[in-house]
Amino acid sequence: LSLCDTGIRELCPHTQVVAREAYRGMQDDAILSRTRSEFTLETETLSDHMELFARLGFQPMWWVYFIRAFVWALKTHTPYAQEDDYDNLELGVYQSAFARAIALKVALPAVECYQSLVTLHKAPIVHTIQRIWGTFSETAQGDFGENFYRNLLTDYPELLDYFSRTDMDALAIHLSMALDLVIKNVHSLGTTGSFREAQNQLGEVHKRMGVPTYSYALVGATILKTIHPFFLQEENAQREAARAYGDDESKVVTAADLQAALAKVYGDVMSIVYYPMLRQEKMVAKAREFYEQVKPELDWTDGRFQERMLSIEDEIARTGTYTQTPEELEIGARLAWRNSAKCIGRIAWNTLKVRDCRHLSKPHEIFQDVQTHLKEATAGSNIQSIMTVYKQKTPSEPFGIRFWSSQFVRYAAYKDPIDGSIMGDPANLELTEYLIQKKYWSPPDDPTPFDVLPLVLKIPGIKKPFVHELPKECVYEVDLEHPTNPELTKLGYRWTTVPAISNFKMNLGGIVYQNMPFNGWFMSTEIVRNLMERYDAGPRIAGLLGLDIKTDPAWQNSASSELERMVVHSFRKNGFTIVDPMGVGKSFCAHVQREREEYGRECPAQWSWIGGLVGPNNPVWHLEMRDFLLFPQYDYASENMLLHNAAEEVADDDTAVTELSEALSVEAPEVKVPQVLILYGSETGNAEAVARRLKRELRALKPTLKSLKDVAENFKDVCIRKKISHVLAICSTFGKGQPPSNAKAFFEAEKSRAIPLPEASAVKFAVLGLGSSIYPDFCQAGIDLDKILCSKGLDRTVELTKVDEAAGGEGAVDEWIGLVKNIVLPPNLQSYLVEAAALIDETPVVHSMKWILGEESVITTDKESGEKGSLCLSNTELLKTPDETKSIRKITFKAPAPYESGDHLSVKPRNSKTLIDRFLKCFEPELDSQIAKEGLDVDLATLYGMPFDILAAQGNESESADVFFARPTTLNHILECEIDLSLKNKDVPGLVELVNDSIEAKMTHLDKAQRMEIHETAEYLDLMKETRAIALASPQERSHLIDSFIASYPTIVNFLETFQEILLTKFFDDDPVIRIANVLIILNRLQPRYYSISSSNRVDGDSVSISVGVLNVKTSKGVKIAGVCSNYLAGLEAGSERAEVAIHKSSFRLPENKEAPIVMVGAGTGLAPMIGFLQEKALDLENGTSSGPIHLFFGCRSEDDFIYESLIRGYEEKGLVKAHLALSRSTTVPKKYVQHKIQDMGKEMADLLLDPDAHYYVCGDARMADSCYESCLGLLRNHSVMSRVAAAAHLRKMRLSGRWQSDVWGILSHFETAKKDVMKNKRMAAKLWMSRFKTRDDE
Repeated sequence: LSLCDTGIRELCPHTQVVAREAYRGMQDDAILSRTRSEFTLETETLSDHMELFARLGFQPMWWVYFIRAFVWALKTHTPYAQEDDYDNLELGVYQSAFARAIALKVALPAVECYQSLVTLHKAPIVHTIQRIWGTFSETAQGDFGENFYRNLLTDYPELLDYFSRTDMDALAIHLSMALDLVIKNVHSLGTTGSFREAQNQLGEVHKRMGVPTYSYALVGATILKTIHPFFLQEENAQREAARAYGDDESKVVTAADLQAALAKVYGDVMSIVYYPMLRQEKMVAKAREFYEQVKPELDWTDGRFQERMLSIEDEIARTGTYTQTPEELEIGARLAWRNSAKCIGRIAWNTLKVRDCRHLSKPHEIFQDVQTHLKEATAGSNIQSIMTVYKQKTPSEPFGIRFWSSQFVRYAAYKDPIDGSIMGDPANLELTEYLIQKKYWSPPDDPTPFDVLPLVLKIPGIKKPFVHELPKECVYEVDLEHPTNPELTKLGYRWTTVPAISNFKMNLGGIVYQNMPFNGWFMSTEIVRNLMERYDAGPRIAGLLGLDIKTDPAWQNSASSELERMVVHSFRKNGFTIVDPMGVGKSFCAHVQREREEYGRECPAQWSWIGGLVGPNNPVWHLEMRDFLLFPQYDYASENMLLHNAAEEVADDDTAVTELSEALSVEAPEVKVPQVLILYGSETGNAEAVARRLKRELRALKPTLKSLKDVAENFKDVCIRKKISHVLAICSTFGKGQPPSNAKAFFEAEKSRAIPLPEASAVKFAVLGLGSSIYPDFCQAGIDLDKILCSKGLDRTVELTKVDEAAGGEGAVDEWIGLVKNIVLPPNLQSYLVEAAALIDETPVVHSMKWILGEESVITTDKESGEKGSLCLSNTELLKTPDETKSIRKITFKAPAPYESGDHLSVKPRNSKTLIDRFLKCFEPELDSQIAKEGLDVDLATLYGMPFDILAAQGNESESADVFFARPTTLNHILECEIDLSLKNKDVPGLVELVNDSIEAKMTHLDKAQRMEIHETAEYLDLMKETRAIALASPQERSHLIDSFIASYPTIVNFLETFQEILLTKFFDDDPVIRIANVLIILNRLQPRYYSISSSNRVDGDSVSISVGVLNVKTSKGVKIAGVCSNYLAGLEAGSERAEVAIHKSSFRLPENKEAPIVMVGAGTGLAPMIGFLQEKALDLENGTSSGPIHLFFGCRSEDDFIYESLIRGYEEKGLVKAHLALSRSTTVPKKYVQHKIQDMGKEMADLLLDPDAHYYVCGDARMADSCYESCLGLLRNHSVMSRVAAAAHLRKMRLSGRWQSDVWGILSHFETAKKDVMKNKRMAAKLWMSRFKTRDDE
């Protein structure tokens, strides 16, 4: 309607300079008003909005539906229209003046905008832009991207932080690709296909990154600045051609013309992309405006205000909305009453009692609460102003939970089918007839004019409304009697005493409470008006007073005056509050004076509702008023019942025009709940962990989780049997672009099946590929899986997302999960599922241990089996001076299979017995209690070796829980071999959720005094300090808090031991807060560790060696960490003990050309694969095969840490290799790292990198590898006159051709310091990128 209002005002612009303010719905946007620049994406004018609708793909025919909906809205929602207005509306959408005005000023311009947009690609100037861009080579496009970002970050340094975690070299290339996509897809503007989906997804990504909307204009302006020289070249070329041929130069396309056209294209594309962030910014702006009013009311300091705003902004960024505290809700509701221009009784605004019932969602709970509201409002008989606030509307809900009843107590209306007369309150005729027609309510056998209607409540997503008849004791009414005229008393009029309005909504700082019934008290004039207008009481009263309604012009005044005497007398006689017009008028004047003089506030007031209501004898009649809009504010809510009923009428009428229902934003009669299948292929456990996290995020849908191996033979059957609608797959890449071991069977089976799935197009899919860009086959398995699912006919709902773990992929994983969740489980569906769960009173799932009696455990550990695994042949120390915090072991096993130098050896680790015993001791009280309760004739040691299963019980049903380990099993086995007792970042949210939910469940069974007692205990406060902070934190804060959490509790045992008193004993009642079954379910699989092989099969094919750094360090909180696998391996006894190891192929290979130059870079145990390579090259040398130059860069702390020194020095003496030793903590030579040694080679290294046969190998932690990469980039720029992007492109080509190979792992030793350095560099990526240009420019 706001859009229509703007259009209609342009019919007669000279009438818009008004003496009093009028309704302007678009005033909401004024909050975000900014200075309009030459380049902007803001929509401020009517034509701006028309262009926006065109970009959104609003089809011409939809504007016809819009006009019809507009006319329908006027016909059904204009109670005080004049008769000629109604007559005009009845003419229909083609003859009505209203419809024709909207068609002329809104629909027609919108259609013209749409036609202009969809034909834009045909414009010659657009073809010129496409031609110019098409002449750019790949290198030129990369240089364009580099120049763009240099211009952008130089001109607008405030944007540096928005690129804080970005690979700027890759982003420069990406920009050119994105611009290429935009320029080539001009023909897709205004459509709703895949290009629109790409725009929407990009917008969601930008919103999660926090990219502000103002930056889009800056980016657009920078694109125009960067491309301007090329447009200028085109202009000059056209001018030269025109002169050469004697043509008119005025027809030359100028650079300015081309820039304007490109700006138009860019704006059309980006106005869609930036819209999600625009909504978020508007919400933040509304919140800020609200809290600026709350601040003085609650006496907040500036610091408290800023702290609250930061938390709100974070919550909005994460959820699209935010939650207000009960205190904020109360003051907001009072401010909304103070700002309500139609209310004459606002002097008592600060006494409003606000009941916070946002936790109620079940219909029977809400209906019961309504009765409580009515009882409290009467306070015996004296009416008290009360508001009850129920759950707020989510951003994606059209209506939310709503009462259809306009007031709690309303009277039915019955229309005589013969003469059309109405008995009762005609304002409620539609609702009465709807309830009777649908058989939701039956009137009394003997209907009266004052039959109380039932309350009607609508829950989103549930078609049928809920109906509840209020008990008589909650309906407070007064029979109206005249103090002196008994004949008037016999008329039988009555009215309710509590005006509880239930069809308003309230906007507090952008949060819409659409279900917030409230009451004040009646002014006698309101009841008189209702009876006179709706019950036609005037003639009956006049007749009893002996007045002639035909000849007496004052009969209505006399009748209403006597009726008012009846109302005031009856309310006061029965002890119910009522105010008279004169008294309330005086109080309003006092309120206005107080607001102006004491607080300096102007009081908004709508004269027709205040002065016009009480008449010319009242003091407010002559009070000058201004009707202006202030927030927070009450407002009318749309008539949900009318929309619902209209849609049903259209659906029931086969001949009706169905577009009316499309034009009405009604909820779907049925909610289709997606059936989700989550698949994963995981070698090291990362993909599985992401899959399990995704399952938790989508738990409202009860998704199915399986490995790809599990569905290898029956994928089709699973999809059909479970009616799968969405397949979400997470897959890592292993070895030479191969799928993980638990995914190979699926890949092989599905590649051999060429037949698509039946009805496959109805199944959506999305793939997340995990990998590392340091390997040439980056995310290849994810790419192949995406192709397989597409070949089966499934519909890709999200483009393949590739996560680069080498660049820190947690943010990309978060974005993908958020994007997928928004598609599969949007907020409105999630709200519906939560409400539905509440309606059926679903009981929680309870997990418990089930011990299997009468069976002997057949599960044994590797050590018990004797022969399982490969024999440890030797286990020796490599460091000259090892200590308890510093040890590197060379461990040799009998080779389990043939291998090649550069391959990996996987080792299945074992948890230490000490850690296992500490874990079991935490649960001794629970397990002792279970032995006693179940009468088990065993001790704890025996119990740990007994087979068990974990049951998931819900109500009367139970089944085996969804866990990753096979069952039955034993605690001894899974704690040693299967479960990872260490905590990773990805584990903490699940643990925190378990603890918080379990404690909340316990609290619900305690009374207030018991809860307060627990809240004051030190154990509870310490635990809540850890867990609640993480649960409520913003994403940025959460990452820091989780790091701190793991520093305090690196294993689950550390956490359980710290909070054993509150979590594992009878702190609350007879049962512990969390049980061993709960913990076993949330912990992750103990994954194999991978080590680079440091031997050559050509030298000794029967054995295989690895170099293991034994991890024993302390966290930043001083807690000791012992590496699970490294300490397990260090403790193996040579010649007697075995370990479960396996060979895994790698792409880390020596060049086929024996004389190719080789650069090897490693630090610490990163030297491992280089040893195998050198052994092979030494063997070649012994066999007479010559070798090219080999440079080995090795870094360690001191000479004592130089592992394999004698071996390398021997190779160096033979002329096989040139060793460059970098010592970082030596007392005899300057401190240097390997990257510095690379830089020291200068031009020689640059020439090596440019050699077409040269191979570069790096092995070690990511920080070192990144630093060496930067050194190589710098050498190419300084000694080969390359741009940075060109140098990066050269190294990328080396990687793609297999000549730049990396074997990089996470930081293992000194990890706290190293991690901070790496994360700091990641967060400062853009600033570091720009600083490198400055260094080069200075040189």
